[in-house]
Amino acid sequence: MTKVSPEAYLAKRASRKMNQYVLTNTAFTRVIPLAIWLCELTDHEKIKQIVVSEVEITHPNKTVQELAFVYVMAFIYLLNNSNQPDRAQKAFELALKLAKGPLAATID
Repeated sequence: MTKVSPEAYLAKRASRKMNQYVLTNTAFTRVIPLAIWLCELTDHEKIKQIVVSEVEITHPNKTVQELAFVYVMAFIYLLNNSNQPDRAQKAFELALKLAKGPLAATID
């Protein structure tokens, strides 16, 4: 477990209390810079850990966190395969595979 500052702990605690059912897309807009930063990382579990750490500050909902991870992975695929003509379809297939896999266990 990553050690967090007291401020981050308090923010996450307040978020768990007040934002459990918030399903807005602000988490997705905030993770796009992460996707760019992470585009050379190949460890999916590490990518998920980083994405969840960012998203859980304002979105304690596990489904939102896992969807943000899937979104980032699809975006990374698009960035890393910019010359591939069928990259959109393959990014979608990757997202679907990840959503059904163990790294996104709460997504139905």
